[in-house]
Amino acid sequence: MSRREILEKWVKESDFVPKTTENDQELILSLLVTLNEEKSLNAEFYVHLEKLNNFVSVFGYIEDFRVSDKNRTKFFEVLNSVNLSISMGHFELLDEGQVRYKIAIDPGKKEIETCLLNGMLGAAHHWLEEYHEKFIAY
Repeated sequence: MSRREILEKWVKESDFVPKTTENDQELILSLLVTLNEEKSLNAEFYVHLEKLNNFVSVFGYIEDFRVSDKNRTKFFEVLNSVNLSISMGHFELLDEGQVRYKIAIDPGKKEIETCLLNGMLGAAHHWLEEYHEKFIAY
């Protein structure tokens, strides 16, 4: 089964309604999930399959959240502390102030199992849900 077929099977088995983007080098699924209804806080997740080197990455972002330039030094301390406490993946602070969670694997030539995608997306969702309140304090 091709990676695209596996991804399509995974989407059918999941509760997500993704938006798919594909070109010669990559296949990207994006999903929007609510983290906190009271604060209207959403997370956006991307499942990214690189066709050239077979990497599978899952990225999670807190939608519409940016760390201001003046708070970045203190935020890096918080981010480092969080990264040391999580067991899978890590958080990054991007140049534009956006915080992203990233988890990636290289399955080599092996087929990707849908349970692996569920686990990666589950980790991204769990850690964003766990730490989003700590992050938005900045």
